[in-house]
Amino acid sequence: ILLTIFSFASIAANLHINVIDNQQKPVEYAVIYINETSPKSLSNHLVIDQVDKEFIPYVTVVQRGSSINFPNNDDIRHQVYSFSKSKQFELPLYSGNALRPVVFDQKGAVAMACNIHDWMKAYVYVVDTNKFTLTDKAGAGVIENLPQGQYEVLIWHPTLKVAAQSTSKK
Repeated sequence: ILLTIFSFASIAANLHINVIDNQQKPVEYAVIYINETSPKSLSNHLVIDQVDKEFIPYVTVVQRGSSINFPNNDDIRHQVYSFSKSKQFELPLYSGNALRPVVFDQKGAVAMACNIHDWMKAYVYVVDTNKFTLTDKAGAGVIENLPQGQYEVLIWHPTLKVAAQSTSKK
């Protein structure tokens, strides 16, 4: 994965980033974040839905301590689980809403799946900063209102074979 960084100005600015693969194609769902620890956000409660036997969205990025609900909007039951080092959990076979949200309290990648439907996979990437973005279909992402300074920019994607890739930008 290659990283292209655009327009970084003086006091505070938006950091525009394009991520492309080795064939010069845009990379959707790349997590881009600043390597720093930000104060914990007070109310990060997100949703990863289950629709048409798929997790929606495929990749979610959250700040450490955030909770995610996993509603099941299919007319069949699902069993969501993860054996990832960053977060292990299991939501036993259910339909409708899961009984409890899952709190993501360790940074890193969390691969999730449905124990009933093998093709159902999704990822949560947990970061310590509130300065992050997820790329769109064009491989573009924006980290907004970044104060002037020097930062290490990290990238993670489910298909990367190594830990988060980094680059520095002043």
